[in-house]
Amino acid sequence: MTNTYFLLLCCPAQGHVNPTLELAKLLLTHGGGATVTLATTVRGLRGITTTLPTLPGLSYASFSDGFDNGDHPTTDPTRAMSEFKRVGSQTLTHLLTTLSHGGSPVTFIIYTILLPWASRRGT
Repeated sequence: MTNTYFLLLCCPAQGHVNPTLELAKLLLTHGGGATVTLATTVRGLRGITTTLPTLPGLSYASFSDGFDNGDHPTTDPTRAMSEFKRVGSQTLTHLLTTLSHGGSPVTFIIYTILLPWASRRGT
């Protein structure tokens, strides 16, 4: 898997970040020189940055969910997910462009079940 670049996307919710991080470690260990970027929301990454490991081939990035300042509408989950999809799709496109300008385009996007819109950004 030389020159393989994985972008792992996850929600910053309990039970999502650690399994995604474990997958990143497996891809690095068994990926034959793969590069991995783990991305979550701006607010989510801000909250976990100090606990994330530093590993060769692993980087971290963020994308916006529309609630970067923490004003998440907990009383209206439908609105929250709609905004997450709308803003997340736009900023994921920007993230993919930024990563590809770094010299290696993303070859695989792996995302959690809560981010099905991510598959449409890779095309």
